[in-house]
Amino acid sequence: MIDSTILAELTDLAPDHAFLLRLLDKLELDGAQLISEMRDAVSDRNIEQLKALAHAFKGSVAILGLAQLHTQIQQLEGISLEQIEVEGKQRLVSIEKALEEAKQALFREFGNPKVV
Repeated sequence: MIDSTILAELTDLAPDHAFLLRLLDKLELDGAQLISEMRDAVSDRNIEQLKALAHAFKGSVAILGLAQLHTQIQQLEGISLEQIEVEGKQRLVSIEKALEEAKQALFREFGNPKVV
């Protein structure tokens, strides 16, 4: 789920623990916003907007070493217009679930009290 090499590098480069927690908070906020906008793009059958949003989201999760989520978003980025109608909503549900799992794993890794 998480690339431990990237996570270790990120931890080493972080000036302090609070910086890591701010990154996670940003992931939480940005992820929710991007998924909402991607959901709108799927509903509108706006493939260009969906791909642009997926591309932006993919970069954010790559920086944090979220390999599984990165793969799912990359697959969404390559979706065709025909696939949007059949698979778009379900793919977003899967991405949303993977984001939540990734956030919880990172929160555990960094000792964040948001873990339930």
